[in-house]
Formats: sequence, C-alpha cells, structure tokens
Amino acid sequence: MIERHWKGICKAPHAAEYHGHLLKDTLKQLEVLNGFKELRILRRDINNGVAFLVITVWEHIENIKDFAGHDIERAVVPPPVQEMMITYDERVIHYEALSYPVNKL
Repeated sequence: MIERHWKGICKAPHAAEYHGHLLKDTLKQLEVLNGFKELRILRRDINNGVAFLVITVWEHIENIKDFAGHDIERAVVPPPVQEMMITYDERVIHYEALSYPVNKL
C-alpha cells in the first residue's frame, strides 16, 4: 500500500467549502480509479487559517498515475481550490505503508 500526503493552509472562511469539495468532487473522482483504497482528511485550526493534511491510500504506486498523471509527485490542485488556499504543497510525498493499525472498535 502507498500513502500519498498533501498539505495546504486554507483561508478560514473557505474551510467548510474546501472540505465539501474533497468529499463531493475529489472523492467522487477517486472512487472510480483502480487501486484507490481510502481518503483521509485531517484539519487543524491555526492562527492564519485552517491547515489540512489530505492522505489518499493506494494499492500500488502505478495506480496513482490515473489520478495525478505521469508525474505522480505533482499535486492535483484545481484552480477553484487554489483560490481558497493561503499556501499549499505543489509536490506530494508518497510513503510505503509497512503496517496498518488493527481496528478495535
């Protein structure tokens, strides 16, 4: 499994809109792709906005090309989202997941 990590700082008034974009637009786009497993959205209020860490989980690194294109480290940030952001990563970081926690719920 491969985790794809991206960070951005959203303008506070747009935080709910950005979160909605991730759930409505991004997730819809990801769910139809081979090898996509999970979307995790983490948020934290900070002094100048709202920080987001977006993690997608993929079966294989090759599957990411269907989402990001040939340069899989290029962040996929549509123009409307760019307008919501104060700053954001233009490059993502990929990690090989060596283990996952056991669900004890």
